[in-house]
Amino acid sequence: MPKVSVIIPIFGVEKYIERCARSLFEQTLDEIEFVFVNDCTTDNSITILLRVIEEYKSYIKIKKSVIKFVQTPINSGLPIARQYGLKQCTGEYIAHCDSDDWVEVNMYEKMYYAAKLNNADVAICGYYTTDDSSCKIEHKVNHTSSAEELLYETIEAKSIWSVWNKLFKREIYENNIEYPDKTNGEDLALVSQLLSYSKRVAYVTIPLYNYFSNSRSITRLNNNEAAIKRFKEANDNIEIAFKNINKKLSARRVHNAYICLKFKQILFLSSFIRNNDIRNIWMKAANEILFKIIFNPLITKHDKIKFYLIEFKLFGHILKP
Repeated sequence: MPKVSVIIPIFGVEKYIERCARSLFEQTLDEIEFVFVNDCTTDNSITILLRVIEEYKSYIKIKKSVIKFVQTPINSGLPIARQYGLKQCTGEYIAHCDSDDWVEVNMYEKMYYAAKLNNADVAICGYYTTDDSSCKIEHKVNHTSSAEELLYETIEAKSIWSVWNKLFKREIYENNIEYPDKTNGEDLALVSQLLSYSKRVAYVTIPLYNYFSNSRSITRLNNNEAAIKRFKEANDNIEIAFKNINKKLSARRVHNAYICLKFKQILFLSSFIRNNDIRNIWMKAANEILFKIIFNPLITKHDKIKFYLIEFKLFGHILKP
């Protein structure tokens, strides 16, 4: 059995896949299973990847690692591509790596042995964010007393809910998980459920993952259509997360977290409020939480004021003859 399975979806990353692949194949941990999922990419990503694999063929053999390729029937997006990869994983632990990101060469060794030493269901590491200008920012992870507290902090947006800086036991994925099929908040939907089935957490404080903040990413498209799509998908994933997390959690904390996340999605629309369709979406969504945010401790006073000012302006606009 491989020690770690790493799922790497591929679509439109010909500029980045070589950097990602090299960082994976140079890992200090042996017996890694690399599962590359070709999500019907139309560029040269696969050609470049195959060239890098050929270059590292001997080293991969020495490390007793395995490379698998999975092909999606149609371009399905990141969440579905990950599910295709997950079906092929046989490792003791499972990790995810986005193909425009890269990892430090000792990432999976440090995380795997931290998990084993602590008999943990999940190991979490720090990470860097970087962009086109090569700016690099270090992010540490919160240390919590239990997996349950980590779940609270995740849904409260106090701890990053990304899946790529976490290593979960494969058996955790074998629980009754509802997998998201839409982007924008898909990691929240998945990680919150995985954490709800976890008991022990291990931490690696140093940053080991490099998250590339791609300015060309579809999630950064600054237009009305993209904003509506992002809003709807994020809300769908919020619903998945809160529908499936541990029912034994504090009802008050879960409720406050739910309202706060819904509120943040509404506030995101404020930059596009001049558009009629978005204004209608805002008014319908805002009406559902209008009086639920007043005493919510997770929402800042500044954001509450901003929200109510926009509500006042919209309401005044409606009343005009």
